[in-house]
Amino acid sequence: MAQVGAQPIRAANYRSHGVSAQEAPRLYAAKAGLNSAMAAAPAARISVISYPNWAGYAVRGGPFRSVSAQWTVPAGHCGHGESQAAFWVGMDMTTVEQTGVALDCSSNGALSYSGWYQMYPSAPVGFSNPVKAGDHMIGSVTYESRGRFTLKLADTTGHWSRSVSANGYRSPRATAEVITEASFGPLANFATVHFGGMMVDGRPVGRDNPQRIDMVASGRQLAGTGGLRADANFDVTWRHG
Repeated sequence: MAQVGAQPIRAANYRSHGVSAQEAPRLYAAKAGLNSAMAAAPAARISVISYPNWAGYAVRGGPFRSVSAQWTVPAGHCGHGESQAAFWVGMDMTTVEQTGVALDCSSNGALSYSGWYQMYPSAPVGFSNPVKAGDHMIGSVTYESRGRFTLKLADTTGHWSRSVSANGYRSPRATAEVITEASFGPLANFATVHFGGMMVDGRPVGRDNPQRIDMVASGRQLAGTGGLRADANFDVTWRHG
């Protein structure tokens, strides 16, 4: 699971998980730049920013206490070579606390899914429970007290749930987000993922001046985030790998 989920913004960390020395500085700078982009976005009900390997919605401010959402695991389409996509809920863009599902295409075109969670500074940890396309997932991250978080991931189709309690690392709880991510390498073709009921501190995300994030790298949109609909629902659609 070392290639799943947002990693701390250290180039050395990217290199330790199989990213080339040439690619690591770009990802490091991009992750650091997303905070700046969100801070600089105009004050509006919904503003739009771009980021090289994230698509979805985020709110900035805090400190937040909880974020949750549900989604349907999309059907992946594997081509030649490795590719990956992750779908998750979480807080903080650097000292991450997040849980979700990964879609992985192997070099021989085999498709697999897995549930996972991550708490900075550790690498992602996978769950052994089975996940498949079409499963209905519910994820949440909740701050309890004294630096402790509870991360929950449930597969209501597969009839399983997992809950993890862990301490955060100096977490400011300054952002809350629901994201589709291409953590390392090409973005796997997931067609469209449908997110629903994104809640931040128990309120629909539309009340918190959210920022819509499109995944754009080298001038090309890799994934587009749709408008926020009633009940805090939205789609993320794959464009390019």
